[in-house]
Order: sequence, then structure tokens, then C-alpha cells
Amino acid sequence: MILRIHLLICLISLFMSACMRIPRSGRAFLKTIKKEQLLTSAHCGVAVWNTQKQAYLIQYNSNKNFIPASNVKIATLHAALQFLPDSLPSFDYDNTTDTLFILPKGDPSFFNPDFTDQPAVDFLKKEKKPIVIVPVQWETEIYGKGWAWDDYQSSYMPEKSPIPVYTKRKEAYQPGAQIIFPSMQDKYENAAQFLSDTLGRTVTISNSNRKFNENVQTFYSASRDSVCKKMMFESDNFIAEQLLLMISNTLTGSMNENKLMGKILSDSLYAFPQKPIWVDGSGLSRYNLFSPEDLVYLLRKIEKDFGKKRIDAIFPTGNEGTLKGTYDDKAGYLYAKTGTLSGQITLSGYLTTKKNTPLIFSVMVNNHTGKSSEVKKIMARLIDKIWQTY
Repeated sequence: MILRIHLLICLISLFMSACMRIPRSGRAFLKTIKKEQLLTSAHCGVAVWNTQKQAYLIQYNSNKNFIPASNVKIATLHAALQFLPDSLPSFDYDNTTDTLFILPKGDPSFFNPDFTDQPAVDFLKKEKKPIVIVPVQWETEIYGKGWAWDDYQSSYMPEKSPIPVYTKRKEAYQPGAQIIFPSMQDKYENAAQFLSDTLGRTVTISNSNRKFNENVQTFYSASRDSVCKKMMFESDNFIAEQLLLMISNTLTGSMNENKLMGKILSDSLYAFPQKPIWVDGSGLSRYNLFSPEDLVYLLRKIEKDFGKKRIDAIFPTGNEGTLKGTYDDKAGYLYAKTGTLSGQITLSGYLTTKKNTPLIFSVMVNNHTGKSSEVKKIMARLIDKIWQTY
């Protein structure tokens, strides 16, 4: 009898706690979610934060972990804005009397035609000496943890590199063809060949980790914010992974994004509501786990640390980037990052409502079995409901 009473009290407490987490206005919104047939068998989480009142409007499964897909790039963005300089360091160099030694920094804009301003490339073109590439302290793998093996030939699954140079997109895999995964030596040799062909001079690889003397200098390339904008607008996985390598190299002296993410989670981002599992920069891995509240925390921190004006310049708004063709009526009101993997759809960002209320939100849908396009339409209806209501 006593046990039954105790269990009843626990159930009542849990029910009241759940009700307290959802304001009255939010409960009507939850009814909207439950009416969507495609979401009934999926896992759905929503967190909506009122910036003016510094309080949640809606919390529905908001403390549960979800696969965030490319919403992970929000964490990568915060790290890049916090730890990288205004212009990305492309390489360190030591210009001796007869040789130019360069130590690459993992710069994703290096020889990338999407970035027209290429001061580092211009410098290399003007120098007529032979070039020697000095290997970096590489402590990671070319592919990330949890990346799908059958995607490795796809252009959206990039090979990480200490010295990325622009190359043509990967060839489509032909059934029966031999699968060859490149080694780190291959990456250096390919880069050396590319530079040799492009610059018209000898480019070789040093056999040892040469220590630069006091004359070492750094050459900078594209602006950090322009690179971050391309990452967020196009959900560019390559840029995301390279930015983490660059930050790792800057903070620890080695390219090891796993060490870096552990350091960030214990230092600058120690206050996550639920400590996430963060394993890559792009969100390609299904090992990543973030809650909607974690993403709201990140977005709040970005706004606090770097300002809304900066956000508006880097995040796509309605009918831009990966939001192209959607949220047309919310251009200038909605700034958000999409996330898509098979069975997983996420959207997190900033929304100024019809009543001019500034909100920060995260909507995460995992394990749906419908078409991604249909789930995105449902998500758009949910966002519109928030926009109209608050």
C-alpha cells in the first residue's frame, strides 16, 4: 500500500513538472505537433527561448538528445569566431636564401575559386625559389568518426587535409572498382604536385618536422567571416572540418579535432544544459548528440559574444542558402541553420516574430520515415505557428 502511494506521488510530481515546463501558450503549439501524422512515429524535440524575458516559451523533449546533423556547424561556427583571427592563417613560412619553407595551416580557402581574394597564393606565385612543404603535427584521420563508408566517394563527405588544395569533385564510384583510401603521404604528394604544376617550379616535401627559426612569418588568406558564411549558407562540410583542424592547430600545436572538442566542452562551452556528444565539425556523423536546449544555449552564446549584426551577416535568412525556396515571407525575420541526414531533420536559429518578439529556437526531428521534403514542410508550418503566435 505504501509503495503504491509512493509511486502515485512520483507520477503526480512528474506530471506537474512536465506541465510547469510548458507555459499555457505553448500547450496549444504542442497540439499542433501531435496533429502531424508524419511526426507521430518520429522523435521530436522543440525549445523556444524568449530573449526579452530570458525564459523558455516552449520546451517539448527539449532536454533529450537528438542527432543534430548539420546543426553541429553552429558549434563549429562559435569556435571559429572565438579562436581564429579575422583573416585565416594559410601557412607559416621561412624564406631562406635559396628555399621557401612553408608549414600549412589547413586553410580551406587555399586555391579555392569560391574565394577571389587569394593573398597567400599571390605570394607563392611571386616567389621564384623552390618550395619545401614541412609536415604538420597530424594526430587525426582523413575521415571522421561515424561517417558512412558508402558516402566516401560523395562530394559532401570531404577528406580532411593539413594542406587542402582545390581539386575536382570526387568521381562516382563504379561497382566492382578497387577502393583505395588515400594516406597522409598521398595528401602531401598530391598537394606538392598540384603546387608544382600550378606555380611552375619544384615543390617537394620535407622528410622531417623542420623547426622554424625566429624569422618565421605567417601568411593570411580569406576573411574568417566570409569562410564561415559560406559554411553556414551552403552547409559546406569541407570548410567545417578544416576550420576545426585550424583551431586545433592554433590552440594545441597539432591537428587533432577530437582533443580540441574535448577542450572546448570543458572550457569555453562548459555550461551546456545537457553535455553533448560532439565528434566532428560538419555533422556527418550520427555519433553526434545534442539536445534542443544545447543548441539554444549555443545560439544564445553566439549572440551574446558576437552580436546580432554579425549573426545576420553569417546565417542565411529566408530564401537564402540552404533555406532557398522556403521561408520567403520571413526573410529578415528568420536566420537559421538547417540539418539533414536520412531520417533526421533539424532547424535551429533566430526568429523575430510578427509581434516583434526576438526568439531563439531549435526544432529537431529524428527517426522519421517520411520524405524529407514533407517533414521540412511540417517544420515550416511549426515555425510559422511560432511566428504568428508570439
